[in-house]
Amino acid sequence: MKNFLILQFFITLAAFSLISAQNQISEVEVKNSLTKIFDLSKNQNFDALASQILYNEKNEKRAYNKNDANEAKSVKRMAKKIKAYLDLSDSYEYESLTNLKVDNLPAAELKVNFRSGDQKLTITFDFVKLNGNLLLENFK
Repeated sequence: MKNFLILQFFITLAAFSLISAQNQISEVEVKNSLTKIFDLSKNQNFDALASQILYNEKNEKRAYNKNDANEAKSVKRMAKKIKAYLDLSDSYEYESLTNLKVDNLPAAELKVNFRSGDQKLTITFDFVKLNGNLLLENFK
């Protein structure tokens, strides 16, 4: 009986660990996504970039629509801002990743240090996982 209870405890613990792991976003996934966003921004590929950014307006969460003129303009503005961080910096490095929940969705924030000479600018990139896709929610 005691062995059964111990076994049941470990099975329950494993199940909770598995559920918790599914709600976490891996550091590799976030860094890969951000690298892709950096590349698309540098190359001014706004159409492809739209699918990487979260549209969160009017109680609607989805990727930006590249065919909507207003949304395309917003994507272009964000891309230019990201490109400016990259162009004005000698280098950048990832500082830390924090897993969160946003509106009950798995989310993560990655702090990135952009360096230019002796100066350092830290920008936080917020991501949310929506329908299996990791989307950039915000950066500041």
